[in-house]
Amino acid sequence: MDLFWIYDIPTWQVGVGITLIFLTISFAGLVTSRPVIEKYFRPLQKDDQPVSAIFSAIGTLYGLLLALVAVATWQDYDEMHSVVDQESASLIQLYRCVSVLNDPSHEAILDDIKTYTKDIIEVEWPDQKHGVVAPSGNALITALHQKIARYESKATTQPIIYTEAVTAFSAMIELRRMRINASNLGIPKVFWLVIVGGAFLGIPILFFFNFPSFRVHLLFTAGYVVYLAGNVAIIAVLDNPLRGEISVSSDPFKTALSVMSSISSQQP
Repeated sequence: MDLFWIYDIPTWQVGVGITLIFLTISFAGLVTSRPVIEKYFRPLQKDDQPVSAIFSAIGTLYGLLLALVAVATWQDYDEMHSVVDQESASLIQLYRCVSVLNDPSHEAILDDIKTYTKDIIEVEWPDQKHGVVAPSGNALITALHQKIARYESKATTQPIIYTEAVTAFSAMIELRRMRINASNLGIPKVFWLVIVGGAFLGIPILFFFNFPSFRVHLLFTAGYVVYLAGNVAIIAVLDNPLRGEISVSSDPFKTALSVMSSISSQQP
């Protein structure tokens, strides 16, 4: 069950669409089943206690599952936000270290760092929201790596600073790899089967409650279903922290670019 296509749809439409699907199926089931239940089940039903017990048991287990999945989804989002912050920080650290190297050729490395950061913001991030890895980033990283490696022979008088620059570059590469790998991150498909299956297992139990008024029964069912659909929609739109409208922002890289410009302006 690949749900990545929902990230190409506005978030509000996803929420409304899931809610309408749940409501339509629930209302159709209630209207269709109510005459049958009234005829064959209601004469045997003294009260709602057995129905309530079953509904409570299933609802408790299902609610626990939704809570665990929601927490896991939010943790993925929070962890990816941290990865992006660290990646932008490593770029700033790399820029700082390179900016104090003596040889004038370090200016070319600084330009490449800025160009790469701009590429993340303007090219990689929009593509990333659609699950696409832009090839331009790899080319820029390769060019930057080659220039840093060639600079080693010129950094004999500043070995500590050069080593720190290489360390920052290595950290940035590792964090970039984690970010790119997360572009297709999501909860396992089996969880979606259980979430959707559990939802449509619990809803029919509502049909067996004894509401003398059909309107009240309809309203009670609608309230439960809307709340349930809202939880499922939230998990769906947050399932991948780098895709869709509600996703990790590229603002840390914009801040990094601003810091780089500030560092450059302070250079003698």
